[in-house]
Amino acid sequence: MLRAAVRGLKWLFIAILFGGVALPAALLIWQAVTPNVVIQRAGAGRFVSASTSSAFFQPSLTTVATTQGSLIVVGLFSAPRNQPLEIVEWSQTSGLQLCAVGRPDTCLLLAGAWAGTLRPTAARARTFNFQGHGLAGSNVGLWLFLGCIVTLMAGVGWACADAQLEDKTDSSCEPPAIEGPGT
Repeated sequence: MLRAAVRGLKWLFIAILFGGVALPAALLIWQAVTPNVVIQRAGAGRFVSASTSSAFFQPSLTTVATTQGSLIVVGLFSAPRNQPLEIVEWSQTSGLQLCAVGRPDTCLLLAGAWAGTLRPTAARARTFNFQGHGLAGSNVGLWLFLGCIVTLMAGVGWACADAQLEDKTDSSCEPPAIEGPGT
Protein backbone atom coordinates (compact mmCIF):
# COMPACT_ATOMS: atom_id res chain seq x y z
CA MET A 1 0.00 0.00 0.00
CA LEU A 2 2.78 2.42 0.94
CA ARG A 3 4.72 1.50 -2.20
CA ALA A 4 1.72 2.47 -4.37
CA ALA A 5 1.37 5.77 -2.50
CA VAL A 6 5.06 6.57 -3.09
CA ARG A 7 4.71 5.72 -6.78
CA GLY A 8 1.58 7.91 -7.01
CA LEU A 9 3.32 10.83 -5.28
CA LYS A 10 6.28 10.47 -7.63
CA TRP A 11 4.04 10.73 -10.72
CA LEU A 12 2.07 13.57 -9.14
CA PHE A 13 5.34 15.44 -8.54
CA ILE A 14 6.43 14.91 -12.16
CA ALA A 15 3.03 16.03 -13.52
CA ILE A 16 2.97 19.15 -11.33
CA LEU A 17 6.60 19.91 -12.22
CA PHE A 18 5.69 19.82 -15.91
CA GLY A 19 2.28 21.54 -15.73
CA GLY A 20 2.99 23.97 -12.92
CA VAL A 21 6.60 24.99 -13.52
CA ALA A 22 7.92 23.98 -16.96
CA LEU A 23 4.84 25.02 -18.97
CA PRO A 24 4.37 28.51 -17.46
CA ALA A 25 8.15 29.09 -17.56
CA ALA A 26 8.16 28.23 -21.29
CA LEU A 27 5.18 30.56 -21.86
CA LEU A 28 6.94 33.42 -20.04
CA ILE A 29 10.08 32.90 -22.13
CA TRP A 30 7.99 32.82 -25.31
CA GLN A 31 6.21 35.98 -24.25
CA ALA A 32 9.51 37.71 -23.48
CA VAL A 33 10.97 37.02 -26.92
CA THR A 34 7.77 37.90 -28.82
CA PRO A 35 7.54 41.58 -29.79
CA ASN A 36 4.58 43.60 -28.47
CA VAL A 37 2.84 44.75 -31.64
CA VAL A 38 -0.42 46.49 -32.49
CA ILE A 39 -2.92 43.83 -33.57
CA GLN A 40 -5.99 46.08 -34.03
CA ARG A 41 -6.46 49.81 -34.50
CA ALA A 42 -9.03 52.48 -35.31
CA GLY A 43 -8.85 56.20 -35.91
CA ALA A 44 -10.04 58.41 -33.06
CA GLY A 45 -9.90 61.76 -34.81
CA ARG A 46 -7.51 64.63 -34.15
CA PHE A 47 -6.60 66.02 -30.75
CA VAL A 48 -8.55 69.13 -29.69
CA SER A 49 -8.07 69.45 -25.92
CA ALA A 50 -7.71 67.53 -22.67
CA SER A 51 -8.91 68.12 -19.11
CA THR A 52 -7.73 66.17 -16.10
CA SER A 53 -9.55 65.17 -12.95
CA SER A 54 -8.35 63.16 -9.99
CA ALA A 55 -9.60 61.96 -6.64
CA PHE A 56 -7.65 61.35 -3.46
CA PHE A 57 -7.25 57.56 -3.72
CA GLN A 58 -7.87 57.13 -7.45
CA PRO A 59 -5.65 57.58 -10.50
CA SER A 60 -5.92 60.68 -12.64
CA LEU A 61 -8.44 60.53 -15.46
CA THR A 62 -8.11 62.68 -18.56
CA THR A 63 -11.00 63.52 -20.82
CA VAL A 64 -9.54 63.85 -24.30
CA ALA A 65 -11.65 65.83 -26.77
CA THR A 66 -11.06 64.90 -30.39
CA THR A 67 -12.66 65.92 -33.68
CA GLN A 68 -14.77 62.74 -33.46
CA GLY A 69 -15.83 62.94 -29.79
CA SER A 70 -14.46 62.55 -26.27
CA LEU A 71 -12.52 59.70 -24.70
CA ILE A 72 -11.50 59.14 -21.09
CA VAL A 73 -8.07 57.68 -20.38
CA VAL A 74 -6.31 56.64 -17.18
CA GLY A 75 -3.37 58.98 -16.58
CA LEU A 76 -2.32 62.32 -17.96
CA PHE A 77 -2.53 62.88 -21.71
CA SER A 78 -1.53 65.79 -23.90
CA ALA A 79 -0.68 66.26 -27.54
CA PRO A 80 -0.25 69.06 -30.06
CA ARG A 81 -3.51 70.40 -31.46
CA ASN A 82 -4.63 68.46 -34.58
CA GLN A 83 -2.35 65.52 -33.75
CA PRO A 84 -3.98 62.37 -35.22
CA LEU A 85 -5.04 59.90 -32.51
CA GLU A 86 -5.89 56.22 -32.67
CA ILE A 87 -7.31 53.46 -30.49
CA VAL A 88 -5.00 50.43 -30.45
CA GLU A 89 -4.91 46.93 -29.00
CA TRP A 90 -1.48 45.45 -28.33
CA SER A 91 -0.62 41.75 -28.39
CA GLN A 92 0.79 41.76 -24.86
CA THR A 93 -0.93 44.69 -23.15
CA SER A 94 -4.34 44.38 -21.55
CA GLY A 95 -7.12 46.68 -22.76
CA LEU A 96 -7.55 49.27 -25.47
CA GLN A 97 -5.31 52.31 -25.46
CA LEU A 98 -5.43 55.81 -26.90
CA CYS A 99 -2.22 56.82 -28.67
CA ALA A 100 -0.91 59.60 -30.83
CA VAL A 101 -0.36 58.07 -34.28
CA GLY A 102 3.20 56.81 -34.61
CA ARG A 103 4.02 57.49 -30.94
CA PRO A 104 3.67 54.30 -28.83
CA ASP A 105 5.21 56.13 -25.85
CA THR A 106 2.03 58.26 -25.58
CA CYS A 107 -0.38 55.32 -25.21
CA LEU A 108 -2.73 55.35 -22.22
CA LEU A 109 -5.39 52.84 -21.20
CA LEU A 110 -9.00 53.76 -21.99
CA ALA A 111 -11.04 54.13 -18.80
CA GLY A 112 -14.13 52.40 -20.19
CA ALA A 113 -15.55 50.52 -23.12
CA TRP A 114 -15.21 51.88 -26.64
CA ALA A 115 -18.13 51.47 -29.04
CA GLY A 116 -16.17 51.78 -32.29
CA THR A 117 -14.90 49.05 -34.59
CA LEU A 118 -11.26 48.01 -34.63
CA ARG A 119 -9.53 46.95 -37.85
CA PRO A 120 -7.00 44.09 -37.69
CA THR A 121 -3.46 45.00 -38.66
CA ALA A 122 -1.08 42.97 -40.82
CA ALA A 123 0.92 42.08 -37.71
CA ARG A 124 -2.09 40.26 -36.21
CA ALA A 125 -1.59 37.29 -38.54
CA ARG A 126 2.13 37.02 -37.67
CA THR A 127 2.00 37.29 -33.88
CA PHE A 128 0.32 35.43 -31.04
CA ASN A 129 -2.30 37.42 -29.11
CA PHE A 130 -1.34 36.58 -25.52
CA GLN A 131 -4.04 38.86 -24.07
CA GLY A 132 -6.77 37.35 -26.22
CA HIS A 133 -5.95 33.91 -24.85
CA GLY A 134 -5.79 35.03 -21.21
CA LEU A 135 -2.01 34.69 -21.02
CA ALA A 136 -1.12 38.05 -19.51
CA GLY A 137 2.33 38.10 -17.93
CA SER A 138 0.82 38.51 -14.48
CA ASN A 139 -1.49 35.50 -14.96
CA VAL A 140 1.33 33.25 -16.14
CA GLY A 141 3.63 34.56 -13.39
CA LEU A 142 1.02 33.67 -10.77
CA TRP A 143 0.62 30.24 -12.40
CA LEU A 144 4.39 29.71 -12.14
CA PHE A 145 4.50 30.90 -8.51
CA LEU A 146 1.66 28.60 -7.44
CA GLY A 147 3.17 25.77 -9.50
CA CYS A 148 6.47 26.13 -7.62
CA ILE A 149 4.70 26.01 -4.26
CA VAL A 150 2.60 22.95 -5.16
CA THR A 151 5.65 21.24 -6.70
CA LEU A 152 7.57 21.83 -3.47
CA MET A 153 4.70 20.39 -1.41
CA ALA A 154 4.42 17.33 -3.68
CA GLY A 155 8.20 16.83 -3.58
CA VAL A 156 8.27 16.97 0.22
CA GLY A 157 5.35 14.53 0.38
CA TRP A 158 7.09 12.16 -2.01
CA ALA A 159 10.38 12.40 -0.09
CA CYS A 160 8.68 11.76 3.27
CA ALA A 161 6.71 8.79 1.95
CA ASP A 162 9.82 7.38 0.28
CA ALA A 163 11.81 7.73 3.52
CA GLN A 164 9.03 5.97 5.42
CA LEU A 165 9.04 3.17 2.84
CA GLU A 166 12.83 2.85 3.15
CA ASP A 167 12.58 2.59 6.94
CA LYS A 168 9.87 -0.04 6.68
CA THR A 169 11.82 -1.99 4.05
CA ASP A 170 15.08 -1.82 6.05
CA SER A 171 13.45 -2.93 9.30
CA SER A 172 11.71 -5.89 7.66
CA CYS A 173 14.96 -7.18 6.09
CA GLU A 174 16.93 -7.35 9.31
CA PRO A 175 17.05 -10.77 10.95
CA PRO A 176 15.37 -10.91 14.33
CA ALA A 177 17.69 -10.40 17.25
CA ILE A 178 18.54 -13.54 19.21
CA GLU A 179 18.12 -13.07 22.85
CA GLY A 180 20.11 -15.23 25.05
CA PRO A 181 22.24 -15.25 28.14
CA GLY A 182 25.08 -13.32 26.47
CA THR A 183 23.04 -10.45 25.20
